[in-house]
Amino acid sequence: MGTPAGTPDARRAVGLGRSAVGLHRDLLFGLRMLRKNSLLLVVASLSLGLGIGLNTTVFSAVYAALFRAPSIERAEDLVNFYSVKEGARDTNPNSYADLLDMRANLRSVDALVGHALAMVNYERAGVPAVLFGAIVTSGYFELLETRPRLGRVLQPSDFETEAPVVVVSDRFWRQELDGDAAAIGRTIRLGRRTVEVAGVLPPDFTGLSRGLAPDIFVPLTRSTDVQVIGEIAADGSANGRDVLDWRGFRF
Repeated sequence: MGTPAGTPDARRAVGLGRSAVGLHRDLLFGLRMLRKNSLLLVVASLSLGLGIGLNTTVFSAVYAALFRAPSIERAEDLVNFYSVKEGARDTNPNSYADLLDMRANLRSVDALVGHALAMVNYERAGVPAVLFGAIVTSGYFELLETRPRLGRVLQPSDFETEAPVVVVSDRFWRQELDGDAAAIGRTIRLGRRTVEVAGVLPPDFTGLSRGLAPDIFVPLTRSTDVQVIGEIAADGSANGRDVLDWRGFRF
């Protein structure tokens, strides 16, 4: 038996049929207009292509800036460490003293380093500017197995004496130092200090911060808050687990 006329199902079927007919007519009308006006067809095609291309470009840029993981070796072996108060669940930033304490007590970690991000005043040909920088502890570049493009990375002696040296990104080297190989040993003005350029990093090095690429890297010897990064011992040892129980950590 068919569906009686006037029932909800019948009215719905009639409505869908009319919608399909209307859509078909609109498509035919649009095609006829495009055939009559070739310029309109070209403009419509270009607009569609530009729109798709722009969306793809914007998505790629946003993904690279915010979501792509730092390009470092053995990233799967590195762990972020956070301090957790006893009985609490929320994590807290680490102090430089926390980092030194962890280095002295965590036996299940091969290496621990700290870094902090900062906006740094920079003087460009006498004109004030602001740079995005990373303040790092000793062992930072060794942990990441980073070799400089030019010069050297920060050395232990730079941290012991708070040496006025800086390692710069490839971008900074090209934009601010004209990509000059003789820039090693040149001095630049950061804040109130004159510092010496010790090295230039590889083009693909962006540090440990996801989506952020510092222009400069300077030695850290003391700071209120640092992000602590460590490499789990190669043998997977559980030594020091009693200490890890009161430290929050996650990959």
